[in-house]
This record gives sequence, C-alpha cells and structure tokens, in this order.
Amino acid sequence: MNEEGMQNRMSTSEQPTARPWIKWVFMPLIVLLMYVLKLRERLYRYRPEPLERLYRESGPYRSASAVIHDEQGRPLYRIDYPEDRMDACPVVIWGNGSDAQPENYGDLLAHLSSWGFTIVGNYCRNTGTGKEIADTVNYVLRENDKPTSLLYGKIRTDRIGAVGQSQGATGVLNANKYLEKPLQTVVTIALPALKWCDAKDVYEIGSQSADLFFMAGTHDFIISPTASNSKAYHAVRPGQAAVMAMTKCADHLESMGNGGMHRGYLTAWLRYRLAEDGLAATAFAGKSPEIHRNKGWKHVSTQNIKDVN
Repeated sequence: MNEEGMQNRMSTSEQPTARPWIKWVFMPLIVLLMYVLKLRERLYRYRPEPLERLYRESGPYRSASAVIHDEQGRPLYRIDYPEDRMDACPVVIWGNGSDAQPENYGDLLAHLSSWGFTIVGNYCRNTGTGKEIADTVNYVLRENDKPTSLLYGKIRTDRIGAVGQSQGATGVLNANKYLEKPLQTVVTIALPALKWCDAKDVYEIGSQSADLFFMAGTHDFIISPTASNSKAYHAVRPGQAAVMAMTKCADHLESMGNGGMHRGYLTAWLRYRLAEDGLAATAFAGKSPEIHRNKGWKHVSTQNIKDVN
C-alpha cells in the first residue's frame, strides 16, 4: 500500500489536530481578564463602616507570641496571646491554607490577640481533614492544666472557636469529627468548593453545631465562589446562627498577612461570639446590622443572629 493509501486509512483520532487559534484567542482573553480584575482591585477604595473600622484597629492589649518546638527543635505551635491580660481568655484555633504556616498570617494573629484572644496555630501544611485542628484544641486543653505551661490557667475552656483559610477552612469544619466537645464558633475564610477537596477533606455543613461565619471575596470566583459559599450557608441547620458575606474585590489570599479587608468583621464576629461584646454584636444583629448596609460587602445573609443579652 502506498503512502497515500496509508494516510487515507488513518482514523480521525490518529490524525494530528492543529488548533493554534485557541491559544491566540483564549490566552489573551484570560490575561485581559486577570488585568481587569487586578486593575479594579487597585482602583477600588475600601471604606470600612464605623464598627468595621473600629475592630480593624488594634485592641486594648499588648500582643506577644511564642513558638513551641519539639525535642528535635521543629516548630509545633505558634501562640499569640494578650501579654498584659491577667485573667483567662477565649481561644481561637487557626487553620492554615495549603502549604502555609502561621507566620503567613502573623500580623492578623497578633491583631486578634490584641483584642483579648489567645490564638494557637499549628505548623501542619495540610489541615483539611480536621484532625490537625482537633489535635491543636486538645493540646490547648492539656496545656491549660499544666503548671509549667505558658497557657496554664489562661484559657476559657468554654470559649473556644476556630478560624481557617482555604484548606484550613475545611479543617475547622471537619474538626468536630474528632472533638468530644463542640467548638463555640467556626469561621471559614475562602472555603473551597467541594469539587476542589480531596476525599479526606470533604466537609459537611448539616452536622455542624457551632455558630458559623462563611467569609470570602468576590474575586475568588474559582476556588471559593459566591455560589459554593451560598450552598454551604443554605445547608446550615434551621435554628443555628450563621452569616455569609463576600468582601468586594477580595481574592483568595486576601486574609494573609494582616487580614486585609476580612480583618475588621472577623475580629468583630469573634468578639461577639466568644467575648459577648455587645457593641461587636451590632455589626451582625439587631434591626439594622452594619454588615447588611456596608457597601464593601456583597451577598450578605444572616440567620438566627441575636443581640448579646
């Protein structure tokens, strides 16, 4: 059979398909979209409302931090705490995003401790299963009873919450699988849509008993889009306290560093749910909650949010 006959017998799938036009059409569109989003983010002037602005500022306590190492000198936990607070205080367990470490959120953790919280983060780079978060909770409870510990007698064991970003957000939701007592509140920042989760990291909302705050950004439309956050919010059990809110123009990494545009309402929520701060509560509760009328936040929904008695 000659060469021409051989070519005629080649199946369609065997014949090379050249579509160079795809990269010349779609790649410029993708680059243009990224440029427009970044330009919009740079031009956007974020103007926080009064309560949001208040809780973005440093709190009344002096923040200090310590890193706990194992016998081989490897870091295990970072503890940020209000150095000049003498009584026991609420605890917030921090969940890192994929491959991140507590130092990637260092300024935010220090900020939260200035508002009277002890913040404890572990150095695990994969926190999605929730076991790592639960292990950190149990570490804190043990240290609270250990006379030689920095945390001895400093923890309100009835006031423990958890906050996680990205994979850490799945981790703080999954932690309840491994805990004997439930957390008081859980905040997810940039919670990944379920399609991005490994099988071991898949989370369930209907089994949650903690108060929930789903926080993300409108520019995080791939990993944590509005639709998946809304789906999680609407899966919350009836009668359970919950909030969902999307920060305008924020992307997936907004909370890293000093917390960015998430910082104010994250602090206010923790003050409201863990410290019974009546002023912070008005950002979310009452006849006209500030977060509902804040133009810097979109897709705001709340259920069963009550004032502090």
